[in-house]
Amino acid sequence: MSRRGTATRRAIRAAALEVLRDPGIDGFAVEAVARRAGHAKGLVIYHFGSRERLLGECGAALTRERAERLLAARGSGPGIRGIDAMWQELLRQVRDGTTRAWLGLAALGALPQPAGDPDDVARGALLDGCAAALAAGVPEAVVREAYDMLWLALLRGFESADF
Repeated sequence: MSRRGTATRRAIRAAALEVLRDPGIDGFAVEAVARRAGHAKGLVIYHFGSRERLLGECGAALTRERAERLLAARGSGPGIRGIDAMWQELLRQVRDGTTRAWLGLAALGALPQPAGDPDDVARGALLDGCAAALAAGVPEAVVREAYDMLWLALLRGFESADF
């Protein structure tokens, strides 16, 4: 694929992610993506083949983006500083529509399956559950309390694990 084709593909995927963030999966249509990207609907189909393939690629891109941002937040400081930074990142993702987009893609089965270290999967489940609760409108203070309690439980589990 030429540089121009790669750039067009990236622009379409970026536009699709914007549509998924606002107005969300219910407003997701190839026509809306094409309009947002400034391209014809046919060009979207040319590059992605179908709405489902575009959603699958968006799911993979969004999963990577969320993981990178949360990992960067976790690395922002030791102990509670990293945990607090991840909390702030979760709030940012809820506010900018990332969580809504991610939940919509999850409901369609358009996200890659988690794999890897069971501890990483447990941490991911904790973060995903809190993100989903925030997006569903559970009061922030309630979710933060659960978040802190879950982290304490995970950390206690790590301390007692036989490595």
